[in-house]
Amino acid sequence: MQKFLLKYTPEQRKEYQKKRYQKHKEWNTKYAKEHREQKKKWRICHREQCKGYCKKYHDKPEVKEHQKEYAKGRKKQQKMADRKWKQNHKEQIKKYLYDNKLHINAYQREWKKTERGKALNRKQSSRNRRNKDWIEILPNIFPEDISIEYHHIDGKIFIVPIPKIIHRRYQARPDKIKHIEQVNEWIEFYYVINPTDILKEMNL
Repeated sequence: MQKFLLKYTPEQRKEYQKKRYQKHKEWNTKYAKEHREQKKKWRICHREQCKGYCKKYHDKPEVKEHQKEYAKGRKKQQKMADRKWKQNHKEQIKKYLYDNKLHINAYQREWKKTERGKALNRKQSSRNRRNKDWIEILPNIFPEDISIEYHHIDGKIFIVPIPKIIHRRYQARPDKIKHIEQVNEWIEFYYVINPTDILKEMNL
């Protein structure tokens, strides 16, 4: 075989492969189809075995390290590709989100209850506060299993953690001032201090 490969130039070998494929095209197509069907049947019969093997393989430290390095190198490239795809499929994405709105919302609600969902939600809230220059004047005293939101005690930049269910009980619209006053009363109940007094002491 090596003598055969050395005997011809790359162009001649390429031409030979092309003629050989055309000659056996029907057989190759039939074999490929049968092979795909066999693989499909095998995977269905050995689904749990395949899952166990994949999990065991991807849990290896060297594999995790390789995937991490590979993803790091591809991150910028993948981000650009994702952005380009979204720009080219705006209508398709919009239609999918509209048709599957109820399912997506239900999934997001369930996901936010998971440990990872809670951690990312806290991370996102912290990032939002940093980006908007919010100032937290009282610490979060509530346990982790209670969802919190940040209430603007002055309607501007000073915030205090408060249980989400209480914060949303009093809507900011149409009366924003009433919303601030009512939630401030709950803050005084929990923290035993009037938040507006803190601002007065700070001469704000």
